[in-house]
Amino acid sequence: MDGGALHGSDLTGFVMDNWKHIRQVLFMRIMTSLIFLMSVITGVPVFAEEKTDPVVKECLSAIEKQDFEAIERLRDKIRKQHVPAIASTWKSTFPWGKKDAYITLMMDQQNDILTPMMEDGLNSPTPETRAYALMILKKDFTLNKVFWDSRGWVIPAKVDAAVREYKTRKKK
Repeated sequence: MDGGALHGSDLTGFVMDNWKHIRQVLFMRIMTSLIFLMSVITGVPVFAEEKTDPVVKECLSAIEKQDFEAIERLRDKIRKQHVPAIASTWKSTFPWGKKDAYITLMMDQQNDILTPMMEDGLNSPTPETRAYALMILKKDFTLNKVFWDSRGWVIPAKVDAAVREYKTRKKK
């Protein structure tokens, strides 16, 4: 009995089917390890002070509560230095409500550290989250004119078409 271990073509199939998720997890683990290594080498706690920053604490609290009113208010308080501390707490295994909260909070940011979070956001059940994620990945905030109508309602069909196009181009 091998305890359900995968072998040969089963393992290859599993890796191929889950490659995107595996890549995202590996990227986040490598980045976290490099940051930790920097901290050890320099003797400076990289995120310790940032996570105690009042803005970061308030953001993480709002995310945990999925308090979208607070998240909307906090978007104006986030600065570049807050992004790594907040992003380092995100996990692809979180439930969608919490992941939607992270993406909504980060929708105004342009930082490559957000790429795994935003690529995951393209699969959100919420069309607004998919739209925010795509705008961040493409670094094109003018897409809000395409994805929302004049009354402020998201147009899911346009978002989904753009997400499909992005994913198709990404595979090439």
